[in-house]
Amino acid sequence: MGSADFSENVFHVASTIIKPVEESQHPDFLDAALFDHICLNLDNYVPILLFYRLDNTDAAYKRLINQLQDSLSKLLVPYYPMAGRWVEYNNAYTVRRLLCNDAGVPFIEAEARYDLDATLGTETFVPTCQLSGFEDVGLDPTSYNQDIRLSLPSLIIKVTRFRCGGIVLGVNFNHVTADGESMMQFLQAWSEMVLTGRTSYSPVHDRSNALSLMDLQRQQSPKSTLQTEPVQTLDTMVDEDGQTLPTEKSDSDTFRVKKPSPFCVKFLNVRMDKIEELRKVAMGSKQTTKTLSRVDCIIAHFWRCLSKLPAPLLENEESIKVWTAVDCRRRISSPSLPEQYFGNFVLLVPLPELPVKKISGESHAFAGSLVQRTVRNINSTTCWDAVDEMVSITKGAQKSSTPHFFFSSWIRFPLYDLDFGCGTPYFATGNFRHEGTPLGYCIILPPVPTKENTFAATLEIFLMKHVMDALHADPEFLQLFS
Repeated sequence: MGSADFSENVFHVASTIIKPVEESQHPDFLDAALFDHICLNLDNYVPILLFYRLDNTDAAYKRLINQLQDSLSKLLVPYYPMAGRWVEYNNAYTVRRLLCNDAGVPFIEAEARYDLDATLGTETFVPTCQLSGFEDVGLDPTSYNQDIRLSLPSLIIKVTRFRCGGIVLGVNFNHVTADGESMMQFLQAWSEMVLTGRTSYSPVHDRSNALSLMDLQRQQSPKSTLQTEPVQTLDTMVDEDGQTLPTEKSDSDTFRVKKPSPFCVKFLNVRMDKIEELRKVAMGSKQTTKTLSRVDCIIAHFWRCLSKLPAPLLENEESIKVWTAVDCRRRISSPSLPEQYFGNFVLLVPLPELPVKKISGESHAFAGSLVQRTVRNINSTTCWDAVDEMVSITKGAQKSSTPHFFFSSWIRFPLYDLDFGCGTPYFATGNFRHEGTPLGYCIILPPVPTKENTFAATLEIFLMKHVMDALHADPEFLQLFS
């Protein structure tokens, strides 16, 4: 069923704002740190959908809504940034400021005149913006970057009830507020609050010790110091050749996607037996010295198959720029952030940019070892190279015709353990409908649960349609999924 057909039979029921249950002492604002700006985060939302089965009675539904709203209002006391609003604020340290004003979380309810399984099956699911609630609060679900002039909430919640009694819980978090690791912490704390009335998490929101834009400017201009030189603002930053990098609009444009491409979306389940076969073959190669993870193998497999595509599908370029998201919490010691730091500490790290013929012509073990080595080499020193590369994407590098492909692994996120009083979800996924940067991207999700533990992961793949079709015509690509 298409998104347009679905929307005709989804009806808005109620909207409310969930505010903290009590006032608490906390800062009036938080400025976005360096890692909050990069990774294409700015004014971008990450939509998560959780599918649950519920008794098909009004009483069961009302009980669930009351549990969700009451527990959320309690949770917003320790997680006060989630009740705030982001605004534009340009200075040498930041381009966004979070007003910690307890404005609250938009909470939307809707009803769909369909049976959930018949409409949104786990094998055939297509991202559906009506389940996330962006339009309900005046945002554009197809836009990668939202309009900061709207004063953007940190969190948007939508619950859609289906005719069969099943529900979909849409959780949309502003990526400037938190990365996936922090958002997972929030969801686990929310689940605890529903089930026990309290949470064991103690989030740390202080971003004063985190890296700022000024730290980036110091790295890019090592001769500049606070004592002797004026601090460069983003609109006067220079590239590696000393040339001024102009900013057409505001400073925040530096961190926004400027060259979107239309995508189609597919879900594929990675078979456990197939990925283990691939790992064993790779481990038997002299090109691999350490055990490859399943994520290493998935990225390597995808990278090699993309590199085999006909030249016109790759803009006739000789290489692909492939990136993978890396959680830096245990990799960067300076600054040292608290264990339950709530914010962003993830980098998109580029894999070696090798000719496509080199990648496709070498073994899976070769590509897998490059992925593994790139991730393991990230530390307090090497992270700056990745930061510079990431910033360059959203500046002049976006004018390059080199195709870009991004990986983000959610495989460690315990999405299938999230119980909000109605059991655990039977399906959990992203719900991205917006366009992004070419060539595409892939989210590596936890596997859909089965009795036999058939799957190792579920892939949510975003590619231009002609590229997706070409991949699906490649028997080597499909070997992981059949």
